[in-house]
Amino acid sequence: METGHLVCSTLHTTNVIQTVDRILDFFPASRAAEIRGRLARHLAGILSQRLLPALPEIGAGERPGVGSSSAAEQVPAWEIMLPSPTSRELLEEGDSAGLAALLEARRDPGQASFNSCLEELVAAGRIDRKTALSASDRPEELHMTMRGLHGGQEAVRRGPGIEPQALADRESLPDPDPPLPATHPSPDHLPEAEAATDSG
Repeated sequence: METGHLVCSTLHTTNVIQTVDRILDFFPASRAAEIRGRLARHLAGILSQRLLPALPEIGAGERPGVGSSSAAEQVPAWEIMLPSPTSRELLEEGDSAGLAALLEARRDPGQASFNSCLEELVAAGRIDRKTALSASDRPEELHMTMRGLHGGQEAVRRGPGIEPQALADRESLPDPDPPLPATHPSPDHLPEAEAATDSG
């Protein structure tokens, strides 16, 4: 971490906060404050990604060599934390709740939570609401923030140069208020998160 090299690593974690906690767990509790300080000074960023089934593009035909029965396209949903004065301070203080709030608020450049990314993917017509809620760490919060998206979702899906009648060829919009998923993905199928440190 402090040898002048950029170190990239993958961890079996689900999001940015869990990645920070996992790094701290590698060390004795007596060194927690020291390690938090080093992370705050040298962490180059954390990116967590999940691949989700995408909705078909409007008017998209079959690609050469790809039949209609092929596997559906996937779209990445991600959570990212790049260093900023605020995130470094929260890291050093061990304020996980503060870090989560920072990612959700997106006040600093290079900060974004899974929920905010999922919300944008739904608004852009790339995934449906059910997929977004199933992939979310906090589906109740996402459900509340997406309640206002449904009214404008049809217009967003059309995109530039696409006539309204083209929407007739697409699946009907999902229920604006689908039931929340009862369970989260099994721990055996958790995505990987990437953490990079830069010793400067």
